[in-house]
Amino acid sequence: MQLSWTDNSTNETRFEILRQAQGSSYVYAGQVGANVTIFSDSPSAGSYNYTVQACNSTGCSNNPPPIAVPVGGSTSDTTPPSTPTGLYAGNIYPAGSANPSGFDLHWSSSTDNVSVFGYKVYKNGTFIVDTGGAFYNTSIGNLSAGTVNNYYSYTVAAYDASGNISPQSSPLSTATIFATSPSPTPTPTSSTSSVSYDNFSKNIASIFTRNLFIGSSGSDVKQLQALLVNEVNYPANLLTGYFGSITQNAVKRLQEKYGIKPISGYFGSITRKALNALIWD
Repeated sequence: MQLSWTDNSTNETRFEILRQAQGSSYVYAGQVGANVTIFSDSPSAGSYNYTVQACNSTGCSNNPPPIAVPVGGSTSDTTPPSTPTGLYAGNIYPAGSANPSGFDLHWSSSTDNVSVFGYKVYKNGTFIVDTGGAFYNTSIGNLSAGTVNNYYSYTVAAYDASGNISPQSSPLSTATIFATSPSPTPTPTSSTSSVSYDNFSKNIASIFTRNLFIGSSGSDVKQLQALLVNEVNYPANLLTGYFGSITQNAVKRLQEKYGIKPISGYFGSITRKALNALIWD
């Protein structure tokens, strides 16, 4: 299969392509030279997410949103995935926050006879967003004023690489989400997690040696989440080591707090260098 993209950079020396199989972290798939915007890849049959970053001697750009690509496999599949279940609001954001008048929508993963390729989210029965991969959450924001009274209903459907789509889930209503004010984030203690901000080296570069983004996982993601607990009130009970939309939104709040541009939720070399200067120097 062949990928192509638009070259919006003016000073790259190469483009690096990252590939993510379902349920796995991103891995390096290859690179092409400056001004080259085509890349061929031959992974085994399955569903993958791809993203491309422009790089030079000083580092790499923030990754654009990934694209989902089916590779190979049978075209005779007519069985849709199971219906997503367990919709809930993971975070509720007030007006003026990083995701104003919004929330993080989560659900339990679906199953399929081959593999689930992605999820479609609907508001009041109208399609609004495709997760672009087998992610089990997405952020909903900028709801109209009066959300508590003007209720919205959200549902999710799963689909596979053959285009089969499940029935929509049972709805989650903003009447439930905004019925009560969210509880304050608990102060982290030794009982909530064995990872704490106090365990950090004074040089963040000694801990964070790679770019972190949606789909990343590992001990460094968990360390980042521990930092976010203290810096931007990230939930202390969600030190999972997986970089999902909740972590991405918290990184955006961190970037906004310290004036780090762009405010993208991508934890790359720009953010690491800025934190070295702003937090510890």
